[in-house]
Amino acid sequence: TIDILLGGHSVFAQKPINVSWAGEVQAEGEEEKEEFTLSFPIQLNLGKGVQKVAVRMGGFGIKGGKPHGGKPVRFFLQFRDEQEKLVQTPLSVVGAKITGEETLEATITQRSQPGDFLVKYSPTKDDATYLINIVLGGREVLVKPVSVYFGTVPDTDATKCDVTGLRGFRVNQPAMFKIIAKDKDNKQKKFGGDKFDVKLLGHGNVEFPAQVIDLNDGEYNVQFKPTEVGRLQISLALEGSLVAKSPYTVFVLPALAIQYQLAGNGLHDGVIKKPQLFTVRVEDTNHKIVPLPGEVVSVSIQAQDESPLPVTLSTVEPGLFSVSYTADKPGLYLIKPSVFGLPITAPIMVKLTENEDVLTLSLPGLCLGNGTIQVGGPGIGGGYFSSRPVALYIHFKDDHDEFSEVKPSDVE
Repeated sequence: TIDILLGGHSVFAQKPINVSWAGEVQAEGEEEKEEFTLSFPIQLNLGKGVQKVAVRMGGFGIKGGKPHGGKPVRFFLQFRDEQEKLVQTPLSVVGAKITGEETLEATITQRSQPGDFLVKYSPTKDDATYLINIVLGGREVLVKPVSVYFGTVPDTDATKCDVTGLRGFRVNQPAMFKIIAKDKDNKQKKFGGDKFDVKLLGHGNVEFPAQVIDLNDGEYNVQFKPTEVGRLQISLALEGSLVAKSPYTVFVLPALAIQYQLAGNGLHDGVIKKPQLFTVRVEDTNHKIVPLPGEVVSVSIQAQDESPLPVTLSTVEPGLFSVSYTADKPGLYLIKPSVFGLPITAPIMVKLTENEDVLTLSLPGLCLGNGTIQVGGPGIGGGYFSSRPVALYIHFKDDHDEFSEVKPSDVE
């Protein structure tokens, strides 16, 4: 990009002159930008001890694309420290290993200063993939070489693309998912260059910024940091066409590990035409309540014929929720509570009957005198599944039909 300055002021501020190098491979109508799209962490020792360094790469030479016609391509290469300063790397120790069906020769020149380089090479064949690794002091430093494809460029079909990694996001922590580009024949693309539009909407339509990283092999990493717990809607598009099943709905989890406590008679067998209640409490590992919003909790209840039962879910306070349901027909019902769209326990089976089964046993002459023992509740009705808790009650009454002073420790 060329501009002319007069008296320190730009002459072409509105429209600078753009010039591309003759013979360089680039997308039609696209100017090459000095944009470093790839970054790889390494450990480097240049005589001053081991230091953490980022290998930065950018340019058409790592993007690939249309057939090259034997013309050279190039890419930018930099080495930067943790403070984003150039690492003074001498040209004599820098190299590039480029392999395909044969090993290609790379020409490296230093640009502004040591640590900033331009790498040129000439692909020898079309419809071929080349692997690029950076060499320092004779040693390859990239764990995974950069894959670059040159050849026929089929269009990406947004409806065929795959999206992976849409779970496990935690608040205020770096998050990432992946877009896999595919053509109309459902084949994964071998190169990058697609411009995906990403929109992330949280609770209250709060939008989170996202960065799309082109890996140049048909895959794209989408990086972001959610700042609130709860529902997150992810919309993906390519040139106005929605990607696959977009928009996606996922959940952002709290930073700390969480656990759940369920309690109430609604989790046990009961009777029909009577409200059954239970609560869901979300807490951390220190048993402190985690104030999650009600929108992240859901409960479904199904009858034996898989017909749904209406459920009322209300927020007692953030992190504590009340669940109520009423059945009109006797039978077995399956309760499935979930938080963030994930089940928090195995499905709970309850049996609802028209009346509680009550069995009264009269035991005169025992320690209760002429008293009675009453045994009741759904736990004596039979017809249950194994390995599932069943509840019953036992009442000890004296000959005046008053409750006797019997301690739990006395009962076996």
